[in-house]
Amino acid sequence: GVRAIDELAIYGAVDTSVVCFGARPRGGGKAISILQLGDAMVARGWSLNTLQNPPCLHLCVCMPHTAAGVAEGFILDLRAAVEEVLAAKGRGDEGAASAVYGLAELVRENSVIEEVACTFIDALYKV
Repeated sequence: GVRAIDELAIYGAVDTSVVCFGARPRGGGKAISILQLGDAMVARGWSLNTLQNPPCLHLCVCMPHTAAGVAEGFILDLRAAVEEVLAAKGRGDEGAASAVYGLAELVRENSVIEEVACTFIDALYKV
């Protein structure tokens, strides 16, 4: 899994369906760009969230991720993406997607949130 990739470290306890990982310096050197890694994974079709302070990525494991071969495919793609970022060493975070917090609008009326959540769940689970 992710723990077997020397350039990456799991952040926090993985007690739920959210797995968060960041870059770990390799051999006392500089860590890979986690932002470039996120872009490389997006290019491979994965949807990861970019976080900041420290820069890291997280994957929210959902039902589709539990299908046969998906976890193995994720790790294969993650290893390939790490190698890609290592090969592009020196590029840093230039041009990579970054996490920017605070762009969501504050909603003061809770009924709106409840209505949106219920509509989303209804649409998601319609048979």
